[in-house]
Amino acid sequence: TGIQTRDLKTSFMRGKSYVYDELINLYHDQGDDQKAFETFERKQGRAFLEDMAKSGVRRYVDLPVEISQKEETLETQLEVARKILGEAVGKGDEAVKLARDLLATTKTARDAFQEELKVKYPRYYALKYPQPVQLPDLQKQVLHPGEAMLIYNVRKETTDVWIISPSQFTMVTLPWSATQVKQQVA
Repeated sequence: TGIQTRDLKTSFMRGKSYVYDELINLYHDQGDDQKAFETFERKQGRAFLEDMAKSGVRRYVDLPVEISQKEETLETQLEVARKILGEAVGKGDEAVKLARDLLATTKTARDAFQEELKVKYPRYYALKYPQPVQLPDLQKQVLHPGEAMLIYNVRKETTDVWIISPSQFTMVTLPWSATQVKQQVA
């Protein structure tokens, strides 16, 4: 939260995406491929969010300047509240309680604003706050009988593939590195 510029935030987040891949691998090793898929969807949503922030999505969805400014102000207030909480630790229980109250109040204001965005500016909300797709929704609402979907997660050393149909769900990990996939695509 201490990173102030969007370019630095995007760069920081891109360097941390391996954490999602490690969690995907852990879930797969534990036999919970659905949680692995949900984690992949969150990873994709995070990457999409960072790309949208970088591209200046606000310009493309007719978001009024005052709404954009209010959103930035709330984001800044949330960062400040988190920083205050971090600094309050070690200053006593009362300081921590006040900081937690400030953070809770700020989060409530941000959440109310996001609900307002969802209603008044649904196109912007859908771009700025993408929701991960849920497996049952894919199987029941998107795919028809006889159809299947392959979803790939290309990692440094391996590639995960989810095979989804209306009645099946399987994850396999293939020994295809990112370099090999790039070469084959080229």
